[in-house]
Amino acid sequence: MIAILLQHAEEAAVLWGRRDYAVRAPHYDLKDLETHDGRLAAHLDGLVIGAEAAADVLWTQFDQFPDAGEAFAAAFHALASAGRGRFEEVVDRAVAADAERDPTEFMPPPEDRGGAGGTGGALRGVASALGWAEPGLLGGLVADLLASEDAARRTLGIAACALHRRDPGAALAAACEADDPGLAARALQAAGELGRADLGEICSARTKEDDPRVAAAAAYAAALLKADGGAALWRLVFRNGSFAAKAAAAAPRLCSEKTARDQLRTLKEAAAAEPALARRLVQAVGAFGDPVFFPWLLERCAEPALARVAGEAIARTTGIDLAYDDLDRDPPADFEGGPTDDPADDDVAPDPDADRPWPDPERLAGRIAVFTPPAAGRLLHGAPVSEAASALVSAPQRTRLAAAFEGAAARGGALFPCAAPAGRQRALLASQESG
Repeated sequence: MIAILLQHAEEAAVLWGRRDYAVRAPHYDLKDLETHDGRLAAHLDGLVIGAEAAADVLWTQFDQFPDAGEAFAAAFHALASAGRGRFEEVVDRAVAADAERDPTEFMPPPEDRGGAGGTGGALRGVASALGWAEPGLLGGLVADLLASEDAARRTLGIAACALHRRDPGAALAAACEADDPGLAARALQAAGELGRADLGEICSARTKEDDPRVAAAAAYAAALLKADGGAALWRLVFRNGSFAAKAAAAAPRLCSEKTARDQLRTLKEAAAAEPALARRLVQAVGAFGDPVFFPWLLERCAEPALARVAGEAIARTTGIDLAYDDLDRDPPADFEGGPTDDPADDDVAPDPDADRPWPDPERLAGRIAVFTPPAAGRLLHGAPVSEAASALVSAPQRTRLAAAFEGAAARGGALFPCAAPAGRQRALLASQESG
């Protein structure tokens, strides 16, 4: 019995981590996510059946490995069967574990990471459990979290509301102005995700904060809420920081077309003098999605450092699949991506394009030569950005995330929750179609 519960606990933690990656991966779609969610749910069900014995196994695992996946499993089990007291214990242990981590690390919003924002670590897993749980399991817990004097618990309450796309009302406005950086960052993100236009001025004001978590979250929210024309988000694109790449992928979608074109010209000029900006330029051009840039992107496909991100930019715009359509190739023989086996090599950064196929420049150029845009201007997944909602049904996750941005930019309101449980996403898509 214990061995089976231990397997359930280990698999639940591992599958959460894989899902955290899958929600932003270029080769997962909603159907794949649905299959993965079914596997995760089966292990969680096994733990719920295991009752108190499972709680002990989960607690031991979480005590040994106080990370997000283990915290998710322990927190969900507490919500589903172990009771409020055990959930409070999980929160306390998560807070203690995260206190030992870098408090300045800014994690992108949950729509990009599948987690809860704020600092990376155990509290992300707890918040994710709150988002995974059906509302009936939460009872009055979220209201109590929002009313807590403890910043970590208020952060969890805000995250739970944001992940379920439920507006916490006045509690969100107060949290957006909080002194605690983690709470403020999560609240500002939530303001953008929930479409709280009334908080746009607060978000815009906090883009100038010294704390990178708060400033980045505020920039993201201000752009979503059309509070500053995307100005703060574009400033992040030009700066070297942990949020720069994410800003490059979002900023062109969350501002006017004129602003985007002007900023792209400025970024191109800056990249000529500062090579570190070249990758962000490719990302931003890809996010803009105008076929007029295809010749330039095809040239980048011949540069090993930029080839894969440029290929993906073309693929996302046109809707082609580089691997499925046989438009990819093997890596260059002399290419080394990510950490090497050389003990003298101090560069231990992972390859940022490890999950992207290598485009074949010649074959891709031939495919682009016969590609007929359905309309002039910006495209996403082979359709005008005005029809981006169609990509939410069957496109790869990264394209679905882009479609969510485009939808929010066009109509305002809440951001579509591309990281929510797949069944919940299906229900929301069905309701939108019927409405």
